[in-house]
Amino acid sequence: MVLEEAVRGDDSPPLLAVLSASSSLETPSESLRASFLDVLPESPPGIQEPLGVELARYKDVPSTLLTIRTLALDPSKMDAGRIAAIRALPGFRSHGDDAVDTVMVLLDRHGMESDELVEAAMQSAESLTGLPSMERPADWTAWWSINKRRSIVDRMQAVLESMNRRVLQIEIESEHARNDSRLASERMIEVYRDLVPMLTLEQQQEKLLELLDDPRADIRLFAIERVAMMLRDGNDTPPLRATTMSLLRDPDLRVRRLAGSMLGELGHEGIETIVIESLEEEEDPQVLAHALAAIDVHPTLAALPAASRLLSVEPVRDQAARTLRSILTSDMRVDATSRMEIATAAREAIRQSTDPSIAALLVLTGNTSDLDELVLLLDSEDEPTRRMIAEALLQRGRRAELLAHADDEVLYPYALQAGVTGQAGDIRRLLAMEPPTEDLTETWMNAVAEQAGTLPSERALELDDLVGATPHASDVLRARLLSAAVADAPLDVELHRRILKRLIPMLLEQDAAASALTHIRGLDEGALDEELRNLSFISAIRARLYDEAVLVHDGVDMWVTAYEDTVASRPDSTIDLRNEIVRRFGTSLTPALRARMGLAEDPLMKADEDEEDTSGDQVDDASSSDATP
Repeated sequence: MVLEEAVRGDDSPPLLAVLSASSSLETPSESLRASFLDVLPESPPGIQEPLGVELARYKDVPSTLLTIRTLALDPSKMDAGRIAAIRALPGFRSHGDDAVDTVMVLLDRHGMESDELVEAAMQSAESLTGLPSMERPADWTAWWSINKRRSIVDRMQAVLESMNRRVLQIEIESEHARNDSRLASERMIEVYRDLVPMLTLEQQQEKLLELLDDPRADIRLFAIERVAMMLRDGNDTPPLRATTMSLLRDPDLRVRRLAGSMLGELGHEGIETIVIESLEEEEDPQVLAHALAAIDVHPTLAALPAASRLLSVEPVRDQAARTLRSILTSDMRVDATSRMEIATAAREAIRQSTDPSIAALLVLTGNTSDLDELVLLLDSEDEPTRRMIAEALLQRGRRAELLAHADDEVLYPYALQAGVTGQAGDIRRLLAMEPPTEDLTETWMNAVAEQAGTLPSERALELDDLVGATPHASDVLRARLLSAAVADAPLDVELHRRILKRLIPMLLEQDAAASALTHIRGLDEGALDEELRNLSFISAIRARLYDEAVLVHDGVDMWVTAYEDTVASRPDSTIDLRNEIVRRFGTSLTPALRARMGLAEDPLMKADEDEEDTSGDQVDDASSSDATP
C-alpha cells in the first residue's frame, strides 16, 4: 500500500525509489503494475522509459503492452499522455514486433500527428531497432515495409552490418578530414611563422592569446612554442602565462606535454591549483613528471595527497618521492595519519627502487626502526645519497649520528648544523670541529661567525681568546668576529678601545687598511688614545690616504718612521710613500732623514752650499788683493 501511494504521488524521487525497489523483486507485484500504468500518462519525462522497462517485466500479462499501445495510438487522448506511452515502448523491445509496429503506425500517419509526438516516435524507433536516426518519418516506414517480415535476429544482423558499413565510412571520412586538417594546420603555421615576427610586441601577445585557444591542436602547439620564445626574451604577460598553464587540461596529449614542459618557466603565480588538478586527473607519465617537478620547485602541502598516490605509479615513482621530500622539507606540518600513509608507501617503493629520494622520504616520515636502519646509508659510497640522508636526519633531530660523521667532507656541513643546539656550549663545539679539508675552512668560519652573532658583544674579547686558543683558527676569523662585534651594537667606550687595539693590527696585517681606518672612525675622535691615534695614522698611510694621515701627525719624523715601517712590511708601497714625503716635507728633510729614507743628497741644497762657499772665497781674494801694496 505504501509503495502504491508513492507511485501515485506527484514527486519523481519517491517514484524512482519505488521503481528501484520493484526491479529488485524476483516476481513483479501485480498491484504495482496497475499503479505504474495509471501514473504513466502524467509521469515526468525522465521517468517514462524506466517505467516502460519495469512494465515490460510483466510478460505474463499481455494487456500491459496492449494498454500502452492503445494509449499511444489513440488520437483522442492528450499528446502528453501519448508521448509518455511512446517513450515507454522501447522497454518492450524483447516482446516481438508489437512495440516497433506501434511506432511505425504513428510514423506512417505523421501528417496527422503533432511534431512533438512524431519526434518522440522517431526516437523510440531508433531505440527499438538499434538503427541510427533517420531524418524523415517516411524513411522509417520505408525501412519497416521492407524488414517487418524478417525475423528479429535477421533484422538485427542487417542493422549490425549497416552499422559496420557506416563506421567504416566514418573512419574513412575522418581520416580524410584529419589529413585535410593537418594540411590546413601546416599551411596556417607557415603563415603565422612568417607573420608573427612582423607584428608589434603588443600585437604578437594578443595574437598568441588567440592562437592558444585555437580549435586545432597543431596551432596551439605552435602558439606554446612562441610563448616559450617570449618567456626567454622576457616579453611574456600574465594572461599568456595563465593561458599556457591552462593547457594542462587540453584534450590533446601533445599539447599537455608541451605545456607541462614549460611549467618551470611560467612562474609560481596561479600554478598551484592547475598543477594539483593535473596530478589528480592526468594519466600520462610525462605530463605527471612535469607537474611533480613544478611542485618540487614550489612546494605546497596541498599537493601532498596527490603526490603520495603517485608513489605507487612506477614511471613517476622516483619523481614523486623527490617532490614529497621537497614538500616535507619546506613544511613539516603534516598530520600523523598522512605521515604514516606516506611512510607505508615509501617502504613499499624502496623495495622497487634505489633512488635515494625514497630513502630520504622514509627518514622524514618513518618510525624509529626505519631511522635506525636508514642511518647506515650515511656510509654509502654515493655522495648524493649521503647528502639526502644527512639532510633528512638533521630535520628529524638525529644530531648524534651526524656529529659522528664530521670527518666526512661531504657530511661535514650537516655536522656543523647538528652542532648548533641552542645550548651554551655550541660555540665551543663548533670551534673544536676542525674542517677535514682546507676547502671547508670557509664553511666552518661561516658557521662559527653565525653562532657568534647570537652572543652579546660584551663577550667579544672572551670569544676572541677562545678563537685565539684554537689551533686551526686564523687571525682572519678573529678579525671577522671582532669586526662583527664592533658593528653589531653600541659598545662601552673602554671595551670598544680594547677591541680596536686587537682588531686593527690584524686588519693591517691582512692588507685591510681601509677597513681598519673605517673601524677607527667608528669611535669618537676624543676617545682615541695615543696608541689608537698611531694606529689610525698607520692605517691612513697604508691606505694611501695621505691627507688624512697628516691630520693625525704632521711631523716629518713620524712620516719617516712610517716609511721605515712600510719598507719592512710593505716594500711595494715604499716608492709612493717616499715621493709623498718628499713632496710634503722636501725642505724639512735633513741629511739624516734623507739618509734614513735612502735618498741621495738634494742637488739644489748642494748648489746653495757651494754658492755660499764660492762667495766666501771671493771675499777672501778681494781682501788679499786690497792688502797687497
